[in-house]
Amino acid sequence: TVSWYGLNNQYFHYYGVFYLGCSEISTIPLVAIDLAKFFPPVPGTGYDVFVGAVCGPLFAITFTFYRVILWWSVGYQMFQDIFHVMNNGMANKLRPGRNHVLYVMMILNLLLGALQLYWFSIILGEAAKVIGIDTEIASASSSSTVKEQYL
Repeated sequence: TVSWYGLNNQYFHYYGVFYLGCSEISTIPLVAIDLAKFFPPVPGTGYDVFVGAVCGPLFAITFTFYRVILWWSVGYQMFQDIFHVMNNGMANKLRPGRNHVLYVMMILNLLLGALQLYWFSIILGEAAKVIGIDTEIASASSSSTVKEQYL
């Protein structure tokens, strides 16, 4: 829907390369991880090592790079470009009557960026489990300490 909206109104071709292409690079290792849910690897096989030792960390790294770090950097550049064309009147000159697209895209960028951060928090939780940090025990013990203070 976001893609259609931007392209149908002839906006954001430049940013489409990142948001519709580069940010999806992190999905490639995720496909192998999801396939392993339907076709579980036999422990100790090359497929098992590939899914667990290669795809898992590769997904976390590419997601962090493209969907957390670059997402906000490219988004900041997009906001600057939007404000520039709106302030100098080019938005009305080049696409008369379609300034609403700029506002919608800014809102969607922020909402989708927040969604990336939410997913990143889930990835961090899973990574903590893999390296042996039990986040549930830590949060549960701090919660019980707070409860004990007030009871």
